Amino acid sequence: MDVAESSSGKKYLPKISQFFARFGDVDFLICAGDVSPYLDEFESTLEFLRATVKAGHYLVVPGNHDIWIEELIDASVDFPPPLEFASEMQATTEDVFNAASKRKYEKDLPKVTKRVGFHYLPGQPLLVEEFNMGLVGSIGWYDYTFRNEKHDEQFEDPEQMYASKLLPGIGVFNDLFFAKWGMPDKAVVAYLMRQLRHDTEALLMQNGEQRPLHLLGIFHHVPFRQGVVYKNQLWWDFFSAFIGAECFGNFLIEQQFTTVFHGHTHFRLQYSVQKTQVHCHPIGYPSEWENRRNIHGELQRRVKLVTL
Repeated sequence: MDVAESSSGKKYLPKISQFFARFGDVDFLICAGDVSPYLDEFESTLEFLRATVKAGHYLVVPGNHDIWIEELIDASVDFPPPLEFASEMQATTEDVFNAASKRKYEKDLPKVTKRVGFHYLPGQPLLVEEFNMGLVGSIGWYDYTFRNEKHDEQFEDPEQMYASKLLPGIGVFNDLFFAKWGMPDKAVVAYLMRQLRHDTEALLMQNGEQRPLHLLGIFHHVPFRQGVVYKNQLWWDFFSAFIGAECFGNFLIEQQFTTVFHGHTHFRLQYSVQKTQVHCHPIGYPSEWENRRNIHGELQRRVKLVTL
């Protein structure tokens, strides 16, 4: 739940943490991203959870909202910006904020995360020897491999269409405006895959030999096609291209990860891919809840205590 997405986001945090407290002491509290694009809110939200929920380990990976550039959101009077200005705004801001999201991902977010006692998993895999467990995390990203290819025939150049993140007359994916990696989406995926491989190898190799570990993967974006919900309607499926990338899932299966957690989609999902168990349990936005007056009931449906 992005606390900056609506005025009600922060209001529900105390009740969410109270609900978490019902579980008592847990081994891991995992936050799979989309906390807030504002660093101060990102930090204060994690700090609040750290202070109110008892856990052995506090883990986080950022989401696409978390690497958005604050100045661009504040400069946008209309949120999201009007479609007719999409291309102009994207081109104007690309030079000014070139690679600002990458810097935020690599430097700013790890810094504030450490300050409040959370472990930032990207680039910092965690070995928990008491459970013989290794945890690896990444924001993940998208390379359009999860698009519904049935719609490709509607575009002269499908690759270019998805790269634009703009479906005329329908909508735009807001990463176009606010996420500034300084490179195309496929290059972002390649960069994150290199980091994922490095982090996994760092956990598995000890004194030149591979040690047996239970590997857990924590992602924001969806690493498996089984986690993508299609409706076979262009207005919906166009945006499935920005859900994740299959190369992440292929790597997780190749390395025999036992369990994977992800976010990004607002659908509650639990599924298996070969021998890998996959969990997605988003709290979602309050506007998506069936009954905001019955927060306890909503959290019972949405929050999952997973036993490994």
